[in-house]
Order: sequence, then C-alpha cells, then structure tokens
Amino acid sequence: MFKRLSTLLILLTGIASLFLGGCSKESSSSGSKPVVYNLRSPGKTIDPQLSISAPTNKVIELCIEGLVLLGEKAGEVIPGGAKSWDISKDGTVYTFHLRKDAIWSNGEKVTAHDYYYGLKRALTPSVAAQNAYMLYDIKNAEKFNQSKITDFSQVGIKIIDDYTFELTLTNGVPYFTQLLTNTIAAPLNEKFYNKVGSQYALSADTLLYNGAYIISNYIPNGKIEYIKNKNYWNKANIKIEKWTFLMVSNYNTAADMFQSDEMDLTLIKGPQIPQFKGTPELVTRPSGSVWYLQINIDNKLFKNNNIRKAVSMAINREVMVKDIMKNGSKPAYAFVPPGIAGGKVDGKFITYRERYPKHLLTYNIAEAQKLYQKGLKEIGYDEATEGKAKVELLCQSNPSAMRQCQYIQQQLFKNLGLNVILKPDTFQAKIAKVTEKDYDFAFSGWGPNYNYPTTFLNMWVTDGGNNDTNFNNATYNKEIKTAETSNDSNVRIEALHNSEILLMNELPIVPIYYSYRNWLIKPWLKGVVIRTSGTQIGVLNAYIKK
Repeated sequence: MFKRLSTLLILLTGIASLFLGGCSKESSSSGSKPVVYNLRSPGKTIDPQLSISAPTNKVIELCIEGLVLLGEKAGEVIPGGAKSWDISKDGTVYTFHLRKDAIWSNGEKVTAHDYYYGLKRALTPSVAAQNAYMLYDIKNAEKFNQSKITDFSQVGIKIIDDYTFELTLTNGVPYFTQLLTNTIAAPLNEKFYNKVGSQYALSADTLLYNGAYIISNYIPNGKIEYIKNKNYWNKANIKIEKWTFLMVSNYNTAADMFQSDEMDLTLIKGPQIPQFKGTPELVTRPSGSVWYLQINIDNKLFKNNNIRKAVSMAINREVMVKDIMKNGSKPAYAFVPPGIAGGKVDGKFITYRERYPKHLLTYNIAEAQKLYQKGLKEIGYDEATEGKAKVELLCQSNPSAMRQCQYIQQQLFKNLGLNVILKPDTFQAKIAKVTEKDYDFAFSGWGPNYNYPTTFLNMWVTDGGNNDTNFNNATYNKEIKTAETSNDSNVRIEALHNSEILLMNELPIVPIYYSYRNWLIKPWLKGVVIRTSGTQIGVLNAYIKK
C-alpha cells in the first residue's frame, strides 16, 4: 500500500509518547516572552497538502487543525475538528461529527466543505501531493489520484451536511484515524484558496488558520513566530501565549543557545550529551525507529538460515549501544521498537513491546559458532580449502554509520571468522543498490509511517515494495493479511506477533538497536509530549511552571 520511504525514515502519523511534567497546568506564559523551540530544518513548504517533512508538519500542527489529533498515549487519537466519530461494524465507514464552534481566523465557520475540499486538492493529480498515498485506503482515492478515474464523486468522500462528514474505505484499517492526523488531510477553505491563488502558504498572510495558534511572522529559513488564536474553540486550554520556532541546524550551536537561555527546547546528538548528562534538562526517549542488518537471502552464504542465525547471535548489541552509540539507544532483540502502539489491555493503551516483552533473539557466541559451522557444511563451503568466507556489507559513508558498521565487521570476524568487507556509499546510492538487490547485506533503518506494528511488519510480505531481501514466506503473508483485514483488534495484534516471531526465526533482517532521541527541555516547561512517530514532539498541552 505504501510507497517506498527512505530507510532513514519519513515520519508521518500516529504517536507513542511520554507526557513530561505533572498533571496540573498551573500557569500560562506571560505573553511578553515567547517559548523558543528549535525546529532545526525549515522544510520546503508549509502548504498542508504539500508538506512531507516532520519539521514542516510541526509548523502546520500548531496552526491548522485536522479532524483528529495525536493523543498522549501510544496509538491514541483524540478529537480535533471533529468532536466525535462513528465507525461501521465492518470498519469501512467513518462518520465524523464536526464542531460547530470551530472558526477560521477570518471569522468563517469550519465546515465539512473545508475537509472535503482539502482532501480533494490532496488527491488531485495536477497538485502532485507526495503524501497523497496516505489517503489510498479511501475508496477509489488511489484511482482518482492516478487519473484512472476523473469523477471525484466516485471517491469515498462525502458531505452529509455542514457538520457531518463521511469517509468510506475499501477495507477496514485499524490505524486509519492516525493517517488523518497528517497534514495531507487538513481542511482547506476553498474561497480563501481561490482568492490567494498561487501565493497560498507562501507567507503568514496567505495561510488561513483554524488551530491553536496563528503565524504572526514567517521568515523562511529564519524563524516562525506564533500568537495564540483568539478564535480557537479550545483556547481556554492553550496555556502558552507565544512560540518562536528557530532553524538552527548545528547541534553544538543549539546546545550553546540552550545554555545561554536563547532556546528552551531542542534536539541534540551524541557529542553534546555528556555535558548535560544527569541534569533535569536532558530527556532521552525512543525515536520509534529500528536499525538492522538487511540480508539478501539469495546470496550463496545467506541462503542458509543457520548462518543468518549465527550472524544475529554473534553481535554483542549491549556493547554496541554503550560504547559505540553512546546516545541512549537500546539493543534490539526483536523487530518492532518500543513506543509503538499495542492496542488496549483492560481499557488502557499499552505499547506493543509492553504487550510482548519477551526477547526473540539472543547473544550467544558458542551457539553462534556451532550454527555457523553447521551452515557452512550445509552449503558445502570448506574453510580449509577455500579460506574464510567473505561477504560485503553495504553501509552509508557518514562517520556515525561507518563506526557502527566497523563494529559489526569486527564482531563477525572475531566471533565467527566471517570476513566482512565494508562497502560505504552515499545514502542515495545505497538505496539504489538495495532496491536492485545488488548487495550481500546492508545496514538499514526504518521508522513508522503511522503508529501501529504493521508499518514495520508488512514490509516483508512477498513482493512488498520495501522487501528487497528476497524473503518469501506464505505463512508470513497470511498472518499479515489477517492483521490488515480482521476487524477484531485482538486477532490483529496476535497475527502481528505471530508474524514477528516467524520473521525473527527466518531472519531476512537482523535487528541491532532501537534508536533513541535526546532532547534538551527547560525544567519549567511542562506538558511536552515526545513522540515515536509523526511530528516528533507535541506542545499544544505545554505550560509553564516556575
């Protein structure tokens, strides 16, 4: 269903989060001094339908509200422009009941017509919205977007009345509302859009707002300033009066600005972590991504499952994250990362890894060596006459990736006698080689398109758009199909777990570590939500407590 995304992650929708701070919201900002957040990268556009990056989605999230919003818990979606919604028994029809007190910043009511027009623009082929595929679960949306049909009335998007909006899907999709939190599904006032024409979203004045804030000053590649939206339906619960988003890409500079109180909230990397370690300002949380060895199982050596298992068992993940990563990342003994939604248990949202905490992989040198020798014998490889077996590891050429791959190289030679030749290349060239299956094995990463385990596990179905391992397993395909089509949440999650167990037994991919992010947050800034997918960090519930 989903197009190829970079193995470095394009983070879209859904949420797994930790709510930072206490429960009470004791004070608002004074109104004179804004809270300063480092966006780092400006992105290409703040046009909701055209935005494809986490930074620009963050910009839009504060000022344009969709039907639903990301909640504070893993996989939780809460009311936004829609005060409630109903789902048909077969999971294919969503009926949204809109708020009658939702108002655009020009004073006009936000109605079903705005959501209809926003989705229509997103799917219009000439608009060429890259994230249009996120709407393909809607009946005939893909056909319309690909010009296979031209009558938009055939698409499953319907206005019932001004405040009732209906979406019909081809099949039930358990994470569909998470997809609607992406800016691709934002409402659009048709009259305003036609008025500003080609200037839409190029300045603060050519964007219309229905969210918690209004952009008061927009300097591309410089800064974005927000003020609280006096027309917002939930303005009483918005405690921060002003925000300023800066675009400081250098992590050292950002850390210095944080220390000098020029910045209140920023992401940092490994080299900056030691100076803040042990302080309340440093907050380390899961990023929602996993890094792994992606194996071409058509390779002579890697066709053998015992050899693949030996590779997995021979790598000391604990040492790698502690001595090589040094950024809070955690060893991966299964594929789905921490923070990914695992549904509800006893009425409470839990993560998938909380639901299934058992390790599916181990570190065991002795067993790895036995399996490796057994595998070599099974494929007819004689080290005595042919020498140590050799394979090429495809990796990115940046320093961080090289350090990690060198460690893996050393582990496999030391513990197995496997000669690993590193093949560093640019990110684009690496992706091209993997796509063409012109590799032995590769060091890759993946992050969620939405917050549900299928975003990781459906990658490996036969002929899947991201399955470049040549892995082909009918049982695996069946489990994934069950997970994607069943209307029973317990059946879905069990099918996903069954598929993960099978994947970790067959090992076309070998998980190495779960990536973590490190944030600097002023201790007086409470209510910040750190996410494992979507826009990385949520501030709509933020408040000041000094």
